[in-house]
Amino acid sequence: MLRAVSKYKQVLCASCQPRIPTKMTMHSSTDNPKKTPIQKSKVKLHQESFLNGTFANYIEQMYDNWLQNPASVHHSWAKYFAEEAANMNPEVGASTIATKEGELNDAAIPIPKRDPQLMEGDFINPEIINLRSEAAQLQNLLFVYRDSGHLMANVDPLDMSTPFGKIKTPDYNRIPNEIYMNFAPWLQFPDMTKHVALPEDTAVGGDQSERLNIGEFIKRLEDVYCGPVGVEINHIRNVKRLKWLKTEIETPNFYVSLDKDEKILLWRNLLLTHHLEKFCNKKWPSEKRFSIEGCDVLVPACNFFIHECSKLGVDTLVFGSAHRGRLNLLTNIVHAPPQNIFTRFLALEYKDSGDGDVKYHLGAYVKYKTPHSEKPVTLTLSSNPSHLEAVYPVNLGKTKAFQFLKKDPAGDRIVHVSLHGDAAFSGEGVIYECIQMAKIEPYNVHGTIHVIINNQLGFTADSWETRSSMYATCVAKVIGAPVFHVNADEPEAVVSIMKLIARYRQTFKRDAFIDIIGYRRHGHNEGDDPSFTQPLMYEKIKKTLPIFEKYTLKLLKEGVITEDMVKQEVEEYLQTLEAEYQTSKKAEVFDSTPWIDVPWEGFEKNKHLTAIPKTGGKMDKLHALAKLVSQPPPEPFKIHRSLQRVLSQRNNMIEENSLDWALAEALALGTILDDGNHVRLIGQDSKRGTFSHRHAVYHDQVSRNTFTPLEHIGPQQGKFNVYNSILNEMAALSYEYGYSLVDPNLLVIWEAQFGDFANNAQAVFDQWISSGDSKWSIQSGLVMFLPHGIEGQGPEHSSARPERFLELCSDSPRCVELDMKKQLFNANWFILHPSNPSTLFHALRRQLQLPFRRPLVVLTPKSLLRHPQVKCTFEDLSADKKFQAYLPETSNQKKDKVLKYILCSGKIYYDLIEARDKAGLGDKISIARLEQISPFPYLDFIEDVSSYKNLTQICWCQSEPENFGFWNYVGPRMCSVMEISTHPVCYVGRDSSSVPATGFSSIYKKSQECLMEDAMSID
Repeated sequence: MLRAVSKYKQVLCASCQPRIPTKMTMHSSTDNPKKTPIQKSKVKLHQESFLNGTFANYIEQMYDNWLQNPASVHHSWAKYFAEEAANMNPEVGASTIATKEGELNDAAIPIPKRDPQLMEGDFINPEIINLRSEAAQLQNLLFVYRDSGHLMANVDPLDMSTPFGKIKTPDYNRIPNEIYMNFAPWLQFPDMTKHVALPEDTAVGGDQSERLNIGEFIKRLEDVYCGPVGVEINHIRNVKRLKWLKTEIETPNFYVSLDKDEKILLWRNLLLTHHLEKFCNKKWPSEKRFSIEGCDVLVPACNFFIHECSKLGVDTLVFGSAHRGRLNLLTNIVHAPPQNIFTRFLALEYKDSGDGDVKYHLGAYVKYKTPHSEKPVTLTLSSNPSHLEAVYPVNLGKTKAFQFLKKDPAGDRIVHVSLHGDAAFSGEGVIYECIQMAKIEPYNVHGTIHVIINNQLGFTADSWETRSSMYATCVAKVIGAPVFHVNADEPEAVVSIMKLIARYRQTFKRDAFIDIIGYRRHGHNEGDDPSFTQPLMYEKIKKTLPIFEKYTLKLLKEGVITEDMVKQEVEEYLQTLEAEYQTSKKAEVFDSTPWIDVPWEGFEKNKHLTAIPKTGGKMDKLHALAKLVSQPPPEPFKIHRSLQRVLSQRNNMIEENSLDWALAEALALGTILDDGNHVRLIGQDSKRGTFSHRHAVYHDQVSRNTFTPLEHIGPQQGKFNVYNSILNEMAALSYEYGYSLVDPNLLVIWEAQFGDFANNAQAVFDQWISSGDSKWSIQSGLVMFLPHGIEGQGPEHSSARPERFLELCSDSPRCVELDMKKQLFNANWFILHPSNPSTLFHALRRQLQLPFRRPLVVLTPKSLLRHPQVKCTFEDLSADKKFQAYLPETSNQKKDKVLKYILCSGKIYYDLIEARDKAGLGDKISIARLEQISPFPYLDFIEDVSSYKNLTQICWCQSEPENFGFWNYVGPRMCSVMEISTHPVCYVGRDSSSVPATGFSSIYKKSQECLMEDAMSID
């Protein structure tokens, strides 16, 4: 037994090492003179680990001696080897124990239990040893199938990718050769017809556990682990979940347990899937649609999953997928009328003001009753770009928001389902990012179901060119999730697994993965020729019947359906599709309304702004909130001494009516919460703030208790969630964007640690946040805080790269719109670079007071957080005040004496004021600020600059290099309204560069001096 363990411990359980008795006497074996003598270690015993090579060799030699003659070793070793042979469970390993939570860990090595029957004095009872040895071998055999059977499973419908080549029908009078040769050469069963008692921890025997012979036992293991499903569960370290899964899948005939009605339902699903693809191919043979053919079983898989979930109390399912099979999902899962899809094939004009998107990116939202639901089940399939897997974190955020809004904190009623492609799932880094979120509080959606549509190709690349791992799903093991690899041409097995993982998710609230291994009948799209790169595969595919036809033949043979039934139902469906097609041709425009994946009830999509809203707060509430966030928590809570100083400073600010950035932000969030709205603020270090300015959460210095002031405004307040995010941008930001899509009355704020790092999420800025409304008519009020400022901190801690956000703005410098109401409505997002705390206060409140929603990018300050001049008053935040996009010169100048007008934004304003004061040019130079960069405040700018009658220069000034920052956006807009002037707009700033900031403080200081000199010069 021990020798067997030593031979496979490197593969199965590196920790399966024997426990060494505390007292032992070394005995040399005189009965076996050929054995190599034991070498005594030169290291002192108490310094030597029992896991080192010396002890390992010693134990193995002792074991060899014991096997030949039990009396040749000390009786303590004889007892140990006998007990180990009888009792060791290789599935757990000798060095693992179970905690109260059911998790396995390596904290201790238990001593095997003694069996009193095993020993008779100091001698071995050979009959007991033989019996226990057989039981141990059966247990080992069971373990090998559980652990490695998936490698021999028949999961490829093309029979081209099995790890050990094609598996022939096994001879159940022996252990299958692949198992024997690769995993269990020590297992020996001379009599395969012998009836044995099966291991207690398996259900594979069903009600015949006491009457199976060894050959029948092996056959059932083959059916479970080497049939159409490859099972990977042995990496799960939770005892309860592992036991539950084993019991479920080892129940006899689990994969073929559908009744007649279920088989017919499955067949009808395949009929709809198959003939919709054929119909589209016939009507539009040259159109891209990214058909699901080859993995047709996806549609019944999802539908059976939905039905199973509804039986388990689920009422909302959030689906996300790539473009593969999208049209079939929309029609046959989300129940979108085929005519709506067919209109997208037609050359129609877009009804709405946006740009629209291709048909295989569209989403939908529907409520319908399943056969098992008393109430309608809500399904949403999210719109998505072609950027593979980008929808995954967005959908996680949507699911979390649904769970919050529908009061489902445990995820009992709302489930997330993510459909993936095999190449993208193993190749895109966002997959790992999202999987790591699974059990983290701000992101936990209590289990995602992952369905990998595995066509064994990535466009033209074979699977071995797209991943290093054996399977696309290996990342699932990071979170201990079960993985089922299923043959796509075995539809009953597929839907059985889908029903299983529905129950698993509802039982344990954990992720589960099903890897549906099929093929792609056409190329990457219908116009692509795949035989250039996969000639053998596509030769095989040409000879492979579609699964609908295969399953039809199977059910005809079983007598479940008849040929007349097949003919009638196919004809009826084709007639339905033709009628839908004829109806679609009557459409005059393409309406995006049916394709909005999360409609906001009671919130008009195209409601225009009639007046700029007032965004201030009530004075008494502002003072009360200011006091709340400036007082320490009740005793005995002990805060950090530096935080005591911060709170003391806040109290001084309140008394002096001089509020800094952090206090103004807290007042904005507090008033929004007091209005009953939900606020979610999350980012790297957001609880404290990267620059230690926010302190939204206090930490007790003598315990782990925390205190969040904004959770204690009043009983009617909205929920305030403030979190530190994972160290990530792409998935983290995408998640918050998804969260913001579900309801217009949420204020969701994502904060970057530094704005420089936001470009790790460039795809979500480009494909979702800036363009989602235009493409898919979905609005978002997401706020992004991006710390920005050229302050001598090098190229990686200086710039949020605002030029990238500005180039994504949809307005044109050639179209000057003076009405800010229209500008705000027509904008695709708002870009702010505030220089005053009041700007942030009003901007955040404006997000929920506009009759529409737009994303807001705020280039937040760094050094200005504590700048003595960067303050506002309570009056600046009062109820009669509004957001100001433009701040003119604040000094009492005589405008007719001003010769130079400088427009700027952010921190450089204070640098310019200081330089102007030093130069004594207060009456010659006027300095104005843009608080809102986009939409550009044309009217404010025109009215202000036209009031200066004697200007000789009009300039834009910025800290960033010329090819960075704001100039390339602001400059053309300033010029567009100044083109009738005799004075062209000039640029004052640093020269173009390949980086946004220098890494040398000396260069920074010198360039800053030159910049100020240029700004103060008057022609």
